[in-house]
Amino acid sequence: MYKEILPNSILVSGGQITVANLFYNVGRKTVGLVGLWDCVAFDEVAGINNSAEDVVFKALGVE
Repeated sequence: MYKEILPNSILVSGGQITVANLFYNVGRKTVGLVGLWDCVAFDEVAGINNSAEDVVFKALGVE
């Protein structure tokens, strides 16, 4: 349903996301999801482990 509302959006599910995947991967020199898509939505945020959650949410400015 979200694809119909926002065609340039992506849904990240499963809780496996890193700052490099979201913004910029220095090793691969590739732009992350935030740079490629207009909207990045998170599914199952409760499933993100604590270390990844802290890093990702701090990078997004969410507390």
